Amino acid sequence: MIFLSASVPVFGRQYYDTSNPAAITSAVKAFAKVCAEYQLEVYFGGHPSITPLLLRTGMTVDPDFGRLVHIYQSHEFDGMAPIELSEYADKRWTKKMANRDESLKHMRKTMISELPTECAVFIGGMEGIPAEADLIDKYHPEAKIIPIGSGGGAAYTLFERYGIQDNLLKDSMAFMDIFRRYLKEFN
Repeated sequence: MIFLSASVPVFGRQYYDTSNPAAITSAVKAFAKVCAEYQLEVYFGGHPSITPLLLRTGMTVDPDFGRLVHIYQSHEFDGMAPIELSEYADKRWTKKMANRDESLKHMRKTMISELPTECAVFIGGMEGIPAEADLIDKYHPEAKIIPIGSGGGAAYTLFERYGIQDNLLKDSMAFMDIFRRYLKEFN
């Protein structure tokens, strides 16, 4: 199964100044299309900018793409989830904790510890990217790590962390080619 960690950094938050929202959006779209094309199961935390984008784009390749995706959402966000959440076949709700940060921490731990993970893809992102990378390292140390650097954000920091020397992942915006190449082995 493929884990996706992605978001578009928000103005004023860490990683905003290094992010390229258009590249992040393009990368998520390419990821969705290739996963639909290869019929790969995916899981992710339901970030409001990614939830509709992933589903709608994947459905352009496979109208039933939502059946391949396991989406996690915290009860912290009851009533705030995008309408597209209802179109995913497997919605997994996690407990609301004392505050937003604790709720997200609980959701991330639950999500990453529950499902088998062969590969983790990181696109854009804010503080959640390093937190989710830590959990992947802990629960799935054998998982292939695929950071998309050209979108900037927190994903770019993973190159140094993991010692990745792949300029295609670091600089290229040929996202369809990237995902076809790197996800093919999980098909």
